[in-house]
Amino acid sequence: MSRTDSPSTRPAPVRDNSSRGQRRFNRIVRVLLHSPLHGLMSRKLTLLYVTGRKTGTRYAVPTAFTDHAGQVLVASAGSWTRNLSGPEPVELRHHGRRLLATAEVAADRDRAYEIALALLPPNPILRNFVKVDLDGDGRPKQDEFDAARDRGVKFIALHPRG
Repeated sequence: MSRTDSPSTRPAPVRDNSSRGQRRFNRIVRVLLHSPLHGLMSRKLTLLYVTGRKTGTRYAVPTAFTDHAGQVLVASAGSWTRNLSGPEPVELRHHGRRLLATAEVAADRDRAYEIALALLPPNPILRNFVKVDLDGDGRPKQDEFDAARDRGVKFIALHPRG
């Protein structure tokens, strides 16, 4: 790779602060989401490229998502979410295509719950990961949702550009 490669064409380094098993899984997911076989996983997972605020290190983060009202909704307690503040665009590999998006990390409870209402019902694995079950009406349980936010889970809407 030459020094003239732009950040959007340069492959993201394998940088992951997760457990060893999660790192292995993420490595496989990153490869699949970049390949012609992306359809095996791109219905449930998207790949976000996040640049560290302090180090400038570029991270490729696979995460569960829901497409809703022209937005890509995600949730995570990962430390990478701290790098979503500011007007800098976030690059996604979404349904096999490269997109730029503006990240909105829900700051208040109402907006976070609005995102959770669309994101969690169709994502049982994500619900298990953030430890939020659904009530009898198929809505995230309020107490578990609040506990997830207290544990640092962030609810994020990515607004694709152009």
